[in-house]
Amino acid sequence: MDEVNRISNVRQRELGRLLKQLRRAAGLHLSHIGELLGQSESKVCRVEYGTAQISAAEALLVAGYCRATARQIHEVRSFFTHPDLWVRRHTDGTAMVNSMAAAELEAQSLVCHAPWTVPELLQTDTYTSTLLTFTGHPDGVKGLSPLLAARKSRKKRMVDSFRGTMHFFIHEQTLTSTVGNHDVMRDQVAQLLNPDFGRRRCFIRIVEKRHGAAGLWEAGFTLLDYDKHPTVAHTTVPSGVVFDEDPDSLASLQLTASMLKQTALSVVDSHDWLTRALHTV
Repeated sequence: MDEVNRISNVRQRELGRLLKQLRRAAGLHLSHIGELLGQSESKVCRVEYGTAQISAAEALLVAGYCRATARQIHEVRSFFTHPDLWVRRHTDGTAMVNSMAAAELEAQSLVCHAPWTVPELLQTDTYTSTLLTFTGHPDGVKGLSPLLAARKSRKKRMVDSFRGTMHFFIHEQTLTSTVGNHDVMRDQVAQLLNPDFGRRRCFIRIVEKRHGAAGLWEAGFTLLDYDKHPTVAHTTVPSGVVFDEDPDSLASLQLTASMLKQTALSVVDSHDWLTRALHTV
């Protein structure tokens, strides 16, 4: 395959899911796609499961054969841009959030570091709405509604289907700064004490101010470890969300995660901290 058509593992898996959806919606069998591409059914199956690669030309050929819409064809084409880093942009918020959920649902474990805000998967609806209204959207208020719906759907899918473990590191200043008003923050702290994911697989740890300002801990990130795939990280940047599988980048994030594990309060002490905070927010 040409270097320009090389795609990363996390992108490859999501592309496979999209091509499978298009094929099924068109009422086609694996053999139809195999005949189109001159490949075996087993190869097409591996492409759909993300364990075999497909070129941009082949993917677009499949999309056209499956009578994909113009928007769906654009979506297929987007998987082959910027091969080293995959960016899902804020301007297409629904696709961005869906990509995050697709990558997260397959993971065995999730480690999330949120230095500035409560992690999205732990936010109350009111906190999320208030935060997004404050930060704004390129399309204005009209653009916020589908993004809010996508975030809510992502959280529900994770609550219903994620079976791994989740580790969240939240900085003290995130919860001592006010988003909206005191009622919003009080409800948010109460949610952290009883997360929707359950305390048996959702571990929340507080990083106290005495260990340094949140900015010293770099930007926020989520590390995803898989049973059968390489580790993936996604990081929110001003333009959107970046999915990164570069070994050097991952090593740096894993080092930060290791330092956080040594520095943050234990799960029990963090729960006590949140209990006290509930009465002072």
